[in-house]
Amino acid sequence: MVRIVVDQAGSPHGGAGRFRRELVDYTQRAHESLFQVIGLHTFLTPQWLAEREVRAAGASQKIALNNASFVAPGGEKTVVLQNVIHFSNRAEQKSIGYSPSLRMRLQVPIIRAGALRADRIIVPTTEMLKRVSRALPSTQNRIEVKALPLSPPAWIGTEPKEETVILLPQTPQRYKPLAFHVQRLHDAIELVGKDATIICTCNPEELPKVALLPRVTCIGRQTHEQMDAWYGRAQAVYFPTTYESFGYPVAEARAGGRWLLGQDTEQNREIAGRALLGYDVTDIESLAEAVSQIGDPQPQPEPEPFDPERFFNDVIFGNSNLQAH
Repeated sequence: MVRIVVDQAGSPHGGAGRFRRELVDYTQRAHESLFQVIGLHTFLTPQWLAEREVRAAGASQKIALNNASFVAPGGEKTVVLQNVIHFSNRAEQKSIGYSPSLRMRLQVPIIRAGALRADRIIVPTTEMLKRVSRALPSTQNRIEVKALPLSPPAWIGTEPKEETVILLPQTPQRYKPLAFHVQRLHDAIELVGKDATIICTCNPEELPKVALLPRVTCIGRQTHEQMDAWYGRAQAVYFPTTYESFGYPVAEARAGGRWLLGQDTEQNREIAGRALLGYDVTDIESLAEAVSQIGDPQPQPEPEPFDPERFFNDVIFGNSNLQAH
């Protein structure tokens, strides 16, 4: 009998949390007897890495959805790599003023060593494929690009409010200079004379230099349901950072049918598709031009590229004759 073990230990927040929700929804629709999910309510720790090897012993397929591949002998090993920091270099980190924490520096060699042992490596974008290939050249022939799963948003098909709301669904991180990007967007809005409000999903004290700008409103952390309401109200989504492996807000904009204000990069073009209003971050007039294009009609919703059924069926079952439904 084929035994498949799927590990989803890790953070319940951010993109990892969104991915986890998609997995939980998928398992509720699938025949659970076909595979075993472990680690759903567990953080990824050295202790867990050891424990899961024991729990997965004898499995014919061992699937890690959380960057850290299984490494013990036996069974086909698949890993989904979702963290850009694990495969960036010092020059890139220095260029954005980011210095990885000790914890992250300790993670990197473990994640990379695990990837070397994996039979299948799944990455969410072509750019992530390039990063992994540069860091681990011997893995090139084992890497597959698959957009991360995203169910059609609850707000799909809704009309945005008449006033222009630009939603920034990110929180400040050491490698995400959101204050700079909020100021940049504020200046671009002023430049084109557009009546628009920037909604930031963080607390004012997290962006003290820009929180008091007249076009900025900080609404604090939001629940999944609250975010659905804001996406439905917004005319556009602002996702200015590029040090990303995927970017769920970019996929959300395309899937639900909202304009995506983002830097004109290969990765944003790949994920956002026709929803992208791209700009050059070094040119304020370029951003102003993108802002001026926000309005009706909104782009057509395109949830198909992020189909959770296709993603999980392929990652978990691959070419086997088993099916989740």
